[in-house]
Amino acid sequence: MYKQRGDQKWGGAQDRQSNYTSSSQSYEGQVDSRSSGRQRLHILPESESSFSSGFDENYDSNRARKASGGEGRQQPWQASGGEGSRHPWQASGGEDSRRPWQASGGEDSRRPWQASGGEDSRRPWQASGGESSRQPWQPNGGNSCDNRRKQYSTLQPASTPSHGLIDWDAIEANSVRLEAERWAHLPVIKKDLYVEDPDIHNMSKSEVESFREKSFDMQVRHSDESSTEPLPNPVMTFQQAFAHYPEILQEIKNQGFENPTPIQSQSWPILMQGYDMIGIAQTGTGKTLAFILPALIHIVAQPTPRWQRNGATCLVMAPTRELAQQIEKEISKYHYQAIKCVCVYGQGDKRSQIRKINAKAEIIVATPGRLNEFVEKKIVNLSSVSYLVLDEADRMLDMGFEPQIRKIIIDIRPDRQSVMTSATWPEGVRDMAGKLMKNPIHVVVGSLDLKATHTVTQHVIICDEEEKKDKLVDFIHNLHKDDKAIVFVSRKSMVDHLSVEMFEMGLEVQSMHGDRDQEDREQALSDLKTGRIKVLIATDVASRGIDIIDITHILNYDCPRDMEEYVHRVGRTGRAGRKGSAYTLFTRRDKRIASKLIDVLEKSEQFICPELQILKEQWDYAAASKGYGSQGFSRYGRNSSNRW
Repeated sequence: MYKQRGDQKWGGAQDRQSNYTSSSQSYEGQVDSRSSGRQRLHILPESESSFSSGFDENYDSNRARKASGGEGRQQPWQASGGEGSRHPWQASGGEDSRRPWQASGGEDSRRPWQASGGEDSRRPWQASGGESSRQPWQPNGGNSCDNRRKQYSTLQPASTPSHGLIDWDAIEANSVRLEAERWAHLPVIKKDLYVEDPDIHNMSKSEVESFREKSFDMQVRHSDESSTEPLPNPVMTFQQAFAHYPEILQEIKNQGFENPTPIQSQSWPILMQGYDMIGIAQTGTGKTLAFILPALIHIVAQPTPRWQRNGATCLVMAPTRELAQQIEKEISKYHYQAIKCVCVYGQGDKRSQIRKINAKAEIIVATPGRLNEFVEKKIVNLSSVSYLVLDEADRMLDMGFEPQIRKIIIDIRPDRQSVMTSATWPEGVRDMAGKLMKNPIHVVVGSLDLKATHTVTQHVIICDEEEKKDKLVDFIHNLHKDDKAIVFVSRKSMVDHLSVEMFEMGLEVQSMHGDRDQEDREQALSDLKTGRIKVLIATDVASRGIDIIDITHILNYDCPRDMEEYVHRVGRTGRAGRKGSAYTLFTRRDKRIASKLIDVLEKSEQFICPELQILKEQWDYAAASKGYGSQGFSRYGRNSSNRW
């Protein structure tokens, strides 16, 4: 059987070859006649007739051969020629050799929807012939845009005005109603928990202004400038703030604090009265304790018992794992009413985190990425959160967490109390605060202009790029026995490279960046805290949330690309009343930020070396002559993904 069909295949090929030869000869004769007469290239009627007839004969012979099985190139079920070489349902020739639904010939042998011939034998949407029998997206015949506009207008909702514009007012009113219905079943939040001390209540306006001026020129104002509501007066002592909460006072006493910091003295009266607040202060000024103690009181004071709530009452979001862990550690120092806290962050033990969440933890401290994952998986229920904190909001925006933050806040009740802290006040933070908070009170300790703390002596060392490694080695060798230092590098790859080279030189250091496992990062911090190593080489992931109070030196191996990060780096030393030193290796490639660095140094009353002033003048001259601004590239360079 197979051999016979193979012969048929070869026979069919020979027939095709002969047909191809005859048609080619016809075509070649046509070309020769044109080329011999040197005429323009076109097909003459005679040649066209000859070529067309040859093609038709070839086409007809092929069809005939297929019908008789001569081709041999059939499907498996076409074992032999003739009428039987058809599909399984085509048992015989004639009208019956059709699809299953084609039981008989004639007009009825059509698809299920083709019940009869004529104009009605169309698709379900083709009810009648003519221009109207088109697809659903083809409303009328032709390509007229007017016809399409008419069809689109019929699809508009009933509430849409006749002129075709969207009624946004109606949509907004409807969304407000739906939002109110969504949260109507939740219990009322108790926010005002403050009992003002008589001495604070009787303070005159001049006394309040004098205190704020002495407290680093603290500024307090409503976000709504037209508001006439009086601003809470600051407290001077812990007793004035928490006289009605003796357990809180005892916990503060156990920590050994003497007096509140400026941001704390003003924040506690504001938050305990239930206001939203934006706190802007430099690193190391006690912002964490400023929002934690009111949160503890808020959790206990709610009408619904803690064991009957659906989830946590307080949510604190932080940009990095280190900062989240630092906040959790700070909260764990205050054993008030057995309040439990869980820290949720990436690369942490999920099982342990979920176990603590299910154990009715009242406070969740989380990074946005892992928290968003737990919310999507229904592990965390945010409907019971009534006290929200966004710590280091400017850093969260820098790291691109704004979409996750907005998604998380959708699941939190809108009448919550919100707190936002930041060391700087860029435009992105202002925009977020305006959308997420309701008439917050601004508390700004110091100026909004960038400046480093006065407890740190800042040095700028002008050098070449090739000299930086030698400067680092000299810096490590000159550290005393009790000194601790953090070396900041811009790139993760450079952190690893320098760490290996220091080890090869016999210098014990640790490294830290975003690509290291969480266990390794925690070990690096532990080694620095305990004094096992004196030097930590890190990216800007260590510029915030690293609360090691005995760090004595900071070295900026790579100069930061923006002054916000410079201030945060320098703020890792000189903490808790101690003195510190910060050194910055400044090369010619960094001179575009020389002007901004000089501004920070001047406001911090630091010495400015003449070489730095010369680089600033060179950059200003080049910028003016070439016509480009002083901003240069983006704040994090061309490859910001490798920054942390």
